[in-house]
Order: sequence, then C-alpha cells, then structure tokens
Amino acid sequence: MEAVTNELKVFLKDLGEATARVDADEILSRFYDDDVLIVGEGSPGALRGAEAFRSVLSGYLAEWGAGVSMVFRLDKHVVASETVASAYVDATCQPARPDAETGRYRVHMVWQRGPKGWRIVQEMFAVGSL
Repeated sequence: MEAVTNELKVFLKDLGEATARVDADEILSRFYDDDVLIVGEGSPGALRGAEAFRSVLSGYLAEWGAGVSMVFRLDKHVVASETVASAYVDATCQPARPDAETGRYRVHMVWQRGPKGWRIVQEMFAVGSL
C-alpha cells in the first residue's frame, strides 16, 4: 500500500497549505466528507457532518491567522486498502501571531476514496505529539 501512503502524504501536504489560507470552505470541500464524524479533546460531544464542523473550524482558523503553518506528519503505521485508510498523524501548528505558542496534536484520521478522491470521514484529535 505504498501508493496509498504516498497519496495520503500529498493529501496532508495540501491540507497544510490550505490551512495557511484560512479558508474553511476550501478545507471542508476539498478534504472532508460531508458526513464526517469529528471528536476533539475537550469537546462536549462529537461533531457530525461538515456543516457542524464549519463554525469550529472557522474559529480555529481565525485564532491561528492567515499564514499559519500547519504541518502534518503521517505515522508509518498506515492501515489501508484501495478505498479506505486509517492512520495516526502528528500535527504541528505555528499560528501566524508572533506571540503564539506552537501547538502539537495527535490526530487519528480515517479516509475514504470516492469520486472526489480521498476525504476524511472520521477524525479524532488530542493535544500532544505521538
């Protein structure tokens, strides 16, 4: 599944670049399935669907600012087929504000390949590194 792993690395690079543009519409339409399930550390409950995630994502993007550096590193343990993949991702976020601290997140992502390519269908994140 080396080809799938390489495709996911490109996906994550593109997601990082899109994050720097702080455009929630672009991020949701290019990278997330409409029916995505997202669970985040400290959240009162799961978010179901891209529209439910929109305001949360927009809040993060506003806080981080245009030009934020978000780097995703795919863990070497990827479980994948041609249409479904699951892996842990190390995410490092350097907000654009000069006084902001670097954030580190452990993210578990599940992707599904469909007519639009790979899309995140499940995501769970917590503060810290792998």
